[in-house]
Order: sequence, then C-alpha cells, then structure tokens
Amino acid sequence: MPVIARATADSDLNLRPCKSKPSFITVTVCSTPSHSRTSRVPTTGFYGLQTLICREMVEAGEVLVRRRLRRASDGLPVPLQLQVLEADFLDATKSGAIGAGRLVQGIEFDPVGKRRAHWLHAEHPGDAYGALLNGLQSRPVPATEIAHVYEKQRTQARGVPWGAPVIRSLRDLDDYEVAELVRKKTEACVTAIVFGDDEAQQGIAPSVVDADGNRVEQFEPGLIAYARGGKDIRFNQPSATGGYGEYKRASLHTISAGFRVPYELLTGDLSQVNYSSIRAGLVEFRRQIDAVQWQLFIPMFCAPVWRWFTEAAWAAGQIEDGRGIALVRISERADVEPIWRDIQAGHIRAVSIGYQVHRFEVSKPEAARELWRAVDWTPFEVSAVAVGADPAAGFRAQHPLHDCVLHRRDGGS
Repeated sequence: MPVIARATADSDLNLRPCKSKPSFITVTVCSTPSHSRTSRVPTTGFYGLQTLICREMVEAGEVLVRRRLRRASDGLPVPLQLQVLEADFLDATKSGAIGAGRLVQGIEFDPVGKRRAHWLHAEHPGDAYGALLNGLQSRPVPATEIAHVYEKQRTQARGVPWGAPVIRSLRDLDDYEVAELVRKKTEACVTAIVFGDDEAQQGIAPSVVDADGNRVEQFEPGLIAYARGGKDIRFNQPSATGGYGEYKRASLHTISAGFRVPYELLTGDLSQVNYSSIRAGLVEFRRQIDAVQWQLFIPMFCAPVWRWFTEAAWAAGQIEDGRGIALVRISERADVEPIWRDIQAGHIRAVSIGYQVHRFEVSKPEAARELWRAVDWTPFEVSAVAVGADPAAGFRAQHPLHDCVLHRRDGGS
C-alpha cells in the first residue's frame, strides 16, 4: 500500500511554513487518572503515552490500553482515542469456569485458550466515591479492544512487577535507614550522665565550684572546676559506626540487579567507575532495552494500536484508494529550514517509509516467479528523500501522481 505524505502547513493559510510542534500526531491519545470518572482530556503526546505505559509496566508489572472509538462529530482527524488503565481495573476475583471456557484473574479464555474478554471495573477499586456509586461490579470487554502490556516470564496470564525479586531488600534497606536515623537522634539527645550516691538530694547536676567557691553552671575555655560531693559526670561521646556506606552500596547493587538497571543509572553514583567501564556495562543494558522494545512493547502495544489506527482511518476516509495519507509537520529546528524550502520548491518530492513486515502471503502463478506480498506490516518513520524506492510515494500537495509507460523490447522485436 503506497503511502502519501500530505504536507499541510501554515503556508496553506498565510504563505508561511508551519513551525509549531503538535500536541498529537494523528491519533488523539488520552491518559485518564485512576480517580477520574468522566473527563478524558489529552495530557500527553503519543511518545509521552508510551513512556507512561512503560513506566507502569515496570512498576506494576502490567498495564491495559483500551481502544475508544469516537464519533465524527468529535472533530478528530482519526476517530480514535487510547485510554490507559492501571492493572487494578482487572477484576482479579473473576476466576473459574464460564461456559466452555474459563476465567483466570479477570481474563476470560475460550475453550482453545484464546483470550476472549477482560473483566474490567467501571471505576478504580481505590476510588471510594466511584466504588460507592457503582460498587465493585465488573463487566467483560472484548479482548480485541484491549492491549494488555506485560512481560511474559512464563506462560502466565498476568504480569509481575519488575521489583518483586528485591521487594524484601527494599524493605530491609528502609528499616536500616530508619534504625540509623533513630540511633543518631538518640546520641544527639543524651549529652551527659551524672553518677553518685546522693543524686536525689543533690539534683541531676553535681556541685561544681570555681576557685572562689562560686557554683559553676556554664563552661568556658580555660576553666578549672572542682566537683564537690563525690559526684562523677561522664559526657556522651558518639562513636562513628563503620560500614554504613558499604552496606547501603551493596543493598543498592542488589536492588539495581532486581530491576535490571545498572547501579550507576539507578543511583547516579559514578564514583566507582570510569568512562570505559561504565560504557562497557551499558552495552548489555542497551541489548535488554532492544529486546524489550522488539519482543514486548512493539508486538503488545504498537502493533495493536497500528491496527486500530488503520481501521479507524479507513472508516474515516483517511486512507484513499488503497493509499495511506499521513499529516506531516515540519520541525522548528534551524537546520530543517533548507529542507523545507527544497520541499516547497519541488526538489524533494518523494518519501521513504521505514516499516517492519509481520506477515507475507506467498503465491506462485503458473510459469511465473514466486510473489511475496506483505499483508501485515507496521510503519515506523517517514523520511523526505530526493529519490524514493516507491515512485508512488510522495507529497500530494506538491505533485500529483502520474502513470509511467514501459516499452519492453525483447530480443528480435
């Protein structure tokens, strides 16, 4: 399917290029707080929404993204919104048999083990007001409307928080910090202890006089004091406790390993590394990030969202005659200005689409070459180029498509 980038900017209105950054690209995204009941106001762009989903996946172990189709009267270019739901919306009490299928912690499976529905609460269980209005009832939402993002460590149906293996270490470190703080406060409170036989008669302080016999209650440099009554006073001398830094560093190493994050990134402590060692240590972390992107985030979130988007765009007429249409805005960076001028002048007329193919249909007509046709693919980026691989992909606002006639001359003709 050729993709046409329709370059629309303020030049259509006042002959000036568009330099504003959009709050959303082509799909309006919504991030609904857990306590919100009705309002769904866009609060972040699509990239910010991905960050929110990834953070929730790491913290809670899983996150739900629900497709919300909108009416044409809502004025959206593509009538689609994405609603991010915390995992608490899944009704974990729903377990057991249901017809020929089964329920596992709020997820309904058909007889062959395919997801059929997710049982969701209407309100967050922690929202006292919403729970008072609607109770803790749940209803099934078709699985085709939900993108359930979580890391599969085995064949489980729900996600596990990434910090679960070190949750005890986090508690122990917190207890240690509290105990150390209490110890310091206690040492600071006790200044001196008075020893003697007749403390009840003498009071808490011994009788200390100077050379003239006057009672001394304040100390000053060079003072020579005399203790009367056989009293003994000992001042508190807090001793420095060793091993605090070593224990805390070792605990944070354990915690960082549990979260699969390098210690230096978790704590910001670069005192134990140099440039070469930290760069070598980040190599494996970057490989892990790539694995999370390609094996988890893209198939579980990006692919369903792309499918929802194309379906909504087709229904809204944004895909015309088998060609995808993308609304392109130009960056406000100064180094992009010459490229924008080349696009306006027609020097750059084509676009290049970066994509990943998920499924091919392979056919081999009789007496012809084998044909591979991509029927399920996901685009990742659109680049303006001078010569594109697909001559049908270009800027619709600049030049219309035209037919190309090929004259094939075989041998002897």
